[in-house]
Amino acid sequence: MMTRAFVRTGLAAMTLSAAVLGPPSFGFAADIKPVAMKSTTPMRGDDVEARIKTLHSQLRITAEQESQWTTVADAMRSNAQSRTDLHAEQITAEKTATAPDMITAYAKTMDAHADGVHKFATAFQPLYDGMSDVQKKTADEVFRARVHEAAARQAPAPAKRSK
Repeated sequence: MMTRAFVRTGLAAMTLSAAVLGPPSFGFAADIKPVAMKSTTPMRGDDVEARIKTLHSQLRITAEQESQWTTVADAMRSNAQSRTDLHAEQITAEKTATAPDMITAYAKTMDAHADGVHKFATAFQPLYDGMSDVQKKTADEVFRARVHEAAARQAPAPAKRSK
């Protein structure tokens, strides 16, 4: 029971970051189709720009909040570029990668994704702190909905119990 809570919490954190930052690019692991892993691709610039525009609109960023918003948008762009660069590096190395290399690349990708989430959180907090109560409520709803939607897409199938 406790393990499921940890898994759900982990999935929620990953899906929140995917909702804001885009999906992590798993590099080598993304190409392993026989074990039914979902393929992910690096963030394209137009994807991050669309996400920035949508979030700006949803949060109803005011003229007074634009400087803080710029910090948030820059963090999103930087994170997308970091993932794109890492993905390109992994694609190049993929041709000669061993199993340990692939596992290490996966860990490196997950670390980079977690770093991106922390950077986003650090950039977002001052903006959130300066929001009106109505904007905060909207932000809470937007992120809560994105986490639930992403978690539903990534939730593992329930294990079958034998009797």
